[in-house]
Amino acid sequence: MKRFRWKQYRIFIVLIVIGVLFALNNAPTFGQGGDSVPPRGDGSDPNAPKIAQAATTAPVQAIAAKTGRQVNDDQPIQTASAKNGGTSPLIVSPTDALRSQHFLSILAFIGQPFMMATDSSGNVYVADISSHVVREFSPAGSLLQTFGTGLGSGAGQFNFPEGTAVVGNDVFIADFGNNRIQRFNKTTGAYISQFGLVGSGPGQLNHPTQIAYHPLNGLLYVAESGNDRVQKFTTTGVSQGTFSSSGSGPGQIDNPFGLAIDPLGYVYVSDSFNNRVQKFTSTGTFVRTIGGPGSGDGLFSNPNQLAIDRAGFLYVADRGNTRIQKFDWKGAFAGKYGVAGPTCSTEACHGFFSVPAGVAVSNVANVQPIVYVSDQGNLTVQAFEASLQPTSHPFIAKWGTAGTGAGQFANPKGTAVDGAGNVYVTDASNNRVQKFDKYGTFIRQWGSTGNGVGEFSNPFGIAVNSANNVFVVDAGNDRVQVFDSNGAFIRQWGSTGTADGLFSSPRFVAVDSSYVYVTEFGNDRVQKFTFTGGWVRKWGTLGNALGQLDGPEGIAIDPNRQFAYISEFGNNRVQIFTVFGDPVSIVTASTTGPGALIEAYGLTIDQHGSVYVSDRFAGRIVQFNDNGQYIGAFGSSGSGDGQLSGAYSFTIDRSTGQMFVADTSNNRIQRFGSTVPKNDTVGVWRPSTRNFYMRNSNTTGVADISVNTSAFTVTTDQPIVGDWN
Repeated sequence: MKRFRWKQYRIFIVLIVIGVLFALNNAPTFGQGGDSVPPRGDGSDPNAPKIAQAATTAPVQAIAAKTGRQVNDDQPIQTASAKNGGTSPLIVSPTDALRSQHFLSILAFIGQPFMMATDSSGNVYVADISSHVVREFSPAGSLLQTFGTGLGSGAGQFNFPEGTAVVGNDVFIADFGNNRIQRFNKTTGAYISQFGLVGSGPGQLNHPTQIAYHPLNGLLYVAESGNDRVQKFTTTGVSQGTFSSSGSGPGQIDNPFGLAIDPLGYVYVSDSFNNRVQKFTSTGTFVRTIGGPGSGDGLFSNPNQLAIDRAGFLYVADRGNTRIQKFDWKGAFAGKYGVAGPTCSTEACHGFFSVPAGVAVSNVANVQPIVYVSDQGNLTVQAFEASLQPTSHPFIAKWGTAGTGAGQFANPKGTAVDGAGNVYVTDASNNRVQKFDKYGTFIRQWGSTGNGVGEFSNPFGIAVNSANNVFVVDAGNDRVQVFDSNGAFIRQWGSTGTADGLFSSPRFVAVDSSYVYVTEFGNDRVQKFTFTGGWVRKWGTLGNALGQLDGPEGIAIDPNRQFAYISEFGNNRVQIFTVFGDPVSIVTASTTGPGALIEAYGLTIDQHGSVYVSDRFAGRIVQFNDNGQYIGAFGSSGSGDGQLSGAYSFTIDRSTGQMFVADTSNNRIQRFGSTVPKNDTVGVWRPSTRNFYMRNSNTTGVADISVNTSAFTVTTDQPIVGDWN
């Protein structure tokens, strides 16, 4: 009975809202042609992983194939790529706090935009619930296709279209009021087929809201608000079972509205009436609850559509609180967009929401993810930056001088940070490890010259796992030694050779939640071990083709995507492999330009997804995004503050973003900060003129804007000509 009343109530309210808004809304529209279009066609919806790019999907499929099971929960997904490809020269510093962080653009929309999706080309699909159709736009904003012929119950007609999923050349659309899923040809827009009848049995549907494609098992997942469940189907419409039931307990749902699937296959459902989001495995096993009722950060009031970016961040349209909230892969609050504001659809109202019901995130390769928000109350679509990369790394502090005393160094080569922020340094020519707090205060040291237990010969790479075990590459002795955080010896493994488990000039070491990875300069390979030294696998042979290595040095594990990044001295590049050794791609292989490397040594990854490489000969640290696009560099050759000489390696404290660099030839450690700009593309994109307009931080007043280093004050729109990508 509750479900029947909800259906009547919902449709009644929507119809009233549509009538009122069309009567009152006189805001101008802009765009190309008769239909206003999103400013850039980069948005996607909870279906984002269904159209994941090869760099995301293929390695995940490789993981599933090799393990024979889904990757365990609490494996983060992947980190985000660079903002605007790292090409933006603008830094905006408003005198007043902005209403919307990372705002990009606003668009007045003809009709009532609701749920959104994208395909792998960046084309945008917007459900228009006033016209009862779904419209497809190109990334340039041109209307490409309209799916459906309007209100009705016949083939190709809709009664409130909601979620969309694009699978190859097929477009699946949830037809809420007709209790079915309709399938269309993506190229022609022609109706193909449908499945679902009203009911609660297998294959039956009751008010389907959101639909998403699972790339790992090839199934469609449909959220049913009327049956309080999620149902799985083949793409031909055969039911493959359901999970969840009505209620408020863990794993139960009440009016599931949004649904999203992350790149590792986990299913997120917006449990609207319980004011929370629930996470399940692909088979329906409950994992965790995110949020709860309220208006504080991380709490919800009637959460609607969900979306996930390629970094694994979850975006929730928190409708009742008139905002979009962002969460990391463990459900921790990570940010928010928008506030409640006046009803309007002009550029002066950026960041103001009335009824934010839909959210989508672009997931196009080599393009900065963009968050799109459909505001039913204002009949607009707004766009925001999904995430930002650090764009500057200011020098903070240094410690150490040449010598043999405590806190002095002779060719420091490796650095690592533990969970408390303590810094460990391999002092290579002094054959010891030194431990400091994050401010550089000496804590302890251990080791001496030799080949016995706890002795070293040119200690090189160093890593610390979550149990605070310290793994040290004892390069001269061709082995790995393990210590506790106080320097007490635990175990060792390895000796000289080419067989599995043996080493020839091992260099750097990295750890993930379960394994140890060691690069070998002499054998041109990477070996993987358990924490106790059990050999697992190896990969790499001498060469410069994809999957081959020449003088591998630095290594970093991206826990989000289960990738291993490896820098090669001989090839002056970085390669990406899965943690199983499958080659993914070659990045930073350019030989000219600012991103070209001269001597690629140490390598690490920050919490935003940036890849950093020590370009040792050039005395700098080079920054790339996760797709290999050059972002910037810092440092120069020398001995002054912020200058580097022969820097072998560095590490990043992911809790703070601060970087600790082993400035080898200067016999010191330098600490650098990490600055992520907060408001550096605030303005309005006008697709009709293809200009990007800077706006004031308030509807009136002035904003101070700096272009490069020149500051000036503007009181009117400031056009920036060109496509803002």
